[in-house]
Amino acid sequence: EASDEEVMAVKAIAKELLNHDLTSFVSPSDLNDGTVSRGLSWDDLLFVTPYNQQVRRLSDALGPQAKVGTVDRFQGQEAPVVIISLCRSSFDDQDPPLIGSESDATPPGVETTTASSAAAAQPLAFVLDIRRLNVALSRAQCLAIVVMSPKLAQHSAGSLSQMERLSFACRLLEENPREVEVGLA
Repeated sequence: EASDEEVMAVKAIAKELLNHDLTSFVSPSDLNDGTVSRGLSWDDLLFVTPYNQQVRRLSDALGPQAKVGTVDRFQGQEAPVVIISLCRSSFDDQDPPLIGSESDATPPGVETTTASSAAAAQPLAFVLDIRRLNVALSRAQCLAIVVMSPKLAQHSAGSLSQMERLSFACRLLEENPREVEVGLA
């Protein structure tokens, strides 16, 4: 699973962030007022996404200096800024099937099944897994940015657990309402 539109949005966000300063607070001394400022660098950014195909696309777009991976790759690591790309806009029947698939669309740790209703629930359960998102968000020391389609929050819940996940997505959208307009070139 991958989203070229989100790749472009993440690239634009990274470019904008790299033009800003990072201010660290230290103990005051005779030389400063307790703050140290420096420009943000690639070392200050982590890029997290749930799917390996999106990892590859982000890596290609951002270059070798970018630290891109799944949540599992960044366990125990932190950075001043974390950018998370959810790379899904819907969980419709038009989405690539996960049933019995060994493709890149199948996320690590998701078991496949033959039930079509379970196939629709699997991507939602994985992409909006509150624990995985919490791990991704908590990698950020200063700023976490979630790049996602507002369509994710418009999905119909088929269970209480899906409703909890969708509620979490809605809260992310409410608390982080900035939209980045990108055009596919």
